[in-house]
This record gives sequence, C-alpha cells and structure tokens, in this order.
Amino acid sequence: YYTTFDNFGVGVIQAKSLLKGLGYPENKGPFNIELFGGSPDDNNAFFFYDGAMSVLQPLIDDKTLVVKSGQMGMDKVGTLRWLAATAQARMDNLLSANYSDGSRVDGV
Repeated sequence: YYTTFDNFGVGVIQAKSLLKGLGYPENKGPFNIELFGGSPDDNNAFFFYDGAMSVLQPLIDDKTLVVKSGQMGMDKVGTLRWLAATAQARMDNLLSANYSDGSRVDGV
C-alpha cells in the first residue's frame, strides 16, 4: 500500500494562500510575484508547482500577477534538495537583478 495526499491540491492551496495574502480579489493588482519550487529531484515538487500554476497562470496571463524576473517553470524555479541557502541566494539575485529600480516584490 501507498498512502499519500493530494500534492496537486497542496499547490492549489499554496496559490490561494498567496492570493489571500495579496488581498485579491479586493485589491486588483498588478502584483509583482516571484515563483519558487521544490527540489527538481523530488517528483512531488512538480505536482505542487502544477497545482499552484493552475490557479496563478490565468492571473499571470491577464497581468494581475507579474513575474518580473520572467523565471517560470520548474527548471528555473526549483530549489535543489529544498535547501534554504539555495533559495536565499536565488532570491538575493532576483532582487538585485529585477527590483533595484525601487519596485517591490508583493508575494513569493
């Protein structure tokens, strides 16, 4: 037997939590966001990402959400071995490369 939970559903919940934190739909945006994913060597991370993107992608398409770095897809947003230091280094790079103009990240 194999017992698990709905990994896609977890991603949906994560995305809805982000939107709630942004105050959407009362606040209309546009909102600058950056995407982070789990480890690309963990197949569950792809389900989480796909679930989140099922909610976020339509809002990215209509420009409510803006991924200012343009980095999307697990090949770009995955965090190898779920290491916090790797995620922090990537965030530092995203901030210096895309937000040095005074704009802000509204959500991650």
